[in-house]
Amino acid sequence: AQSATACASSQDFTTVLAEIRDKLRERVPDETEFTLAFSRLTYRATYTRDRSLVKYALVKLAEHFGMPEEVDRSMLTIEHLLPQSQGEETDDEFDVGAIGNLILVNETVNGKLGVKKFVDKIAIL
Repeated sequence: AQSATACASSQDFTTVLAEIRDKLRERVPDETEFTLAFSRLTYRATYTRDRSLVKYALVKLAEHFGMPEEVDRSMLTIEHLLPQSQGEETDDEFDVGAIGNLILVNETVNGKLGVKKFVDKIAIL
């Protein structure tokens, strides 16, 4: 990026931009790497580092599957389908905090779901 600001001509800028693009392409994971990393996204009371990334991924998935534009994304909270108190921390895709066990709901619904059992949560949802 610093090289781009030091370009003397548009041709130099084009060359630097192409180099940056190539370097970014080298960093793109293949499908297997992506899938493994995605399945390991975790959010739980004892591990909150990925919270923002988890919420971002869940919002993007919800948008992809038809979440209306009118929904205020800032009002959505992350809910564990299987309550944290009933699951295990395994640090893999079977962890209670793994993304496959997480959904987005508004604060009102989250309050109703609480720490209910999975089948009771499904009935509310």
